[in-house]
Amino acid sequence: MATKGGRVGRWRCRGGWIIVLFLGLPMGERQATMAVAEGRSLADGGSASELVARGRIDLTLEGARLVIRGAESKALALGIKENIAVVDQGGHLVAFERMDGARPASGYTALTKATTAATFRQATGPIGGGEKGPDPLLNLSLQNAALASGGKLTTLKGGVPIEIDGQVTGGVGVGGGSGEQDLLVAKAGVQALLEGLKMTPGTPRIPGGRSE
Repeated sequence: MATKGGRVGRWRCRGGWIIVLFLGLPMGERQATMAVAEGRSLADGGSASELVARGRIDLTLEGARLVIRGAESKALALGIKENIAVVDQGGHLVAFERMDGARPASGYTALTKATTAATFRQATGPIGGGEKGPDPLLNLSLQNAALASGGKLTTLKGGVPIEIDGQVTGGVGVGGGSGEQDLLVAKAGVQALLEGLKMTPGTPRIPGGRSE
């Protein structure tokens, strides 16, 4: 359809018609605009609700601080000094605390544990093995992969995903004690968040068939 000074493109979609007026655009820009309009109209009717994910739960800074407070409380009860990191669902740092006297080097492992738990959507720890125990070759390979990834992957215990209403909203990683101690402290941090939300304990699922 031609108009004075340009050309009109028209595409049918569920909600009606998409009208695009090309006001003397060069051919390359016209084609690009037409492609966008055609893609919009072919996206199953082009409903706006289909273009973004709505209703996502995001962990706030205050929520991350509550996780840290809960984890710190558990560490004090155990008599250990921990590094505690909380990340969002993409593994980006939201909050961090190193308790007085905690090993500085364990801060890096805490962050790596939190990132792994959040991005892999499962608690960190040795992989595979079943009744025979973890597979040493597999876990060695994963540690080599961790080096190649720049420290964003670990099989050390102490990382737990934060899952609310079926959505992983982040992860908490703890470093400074034994693997079992770090895991207990991390779980206590998640539990504190759940209690703060007045949710039933066990809502965040710890993958592997167990709920805490």
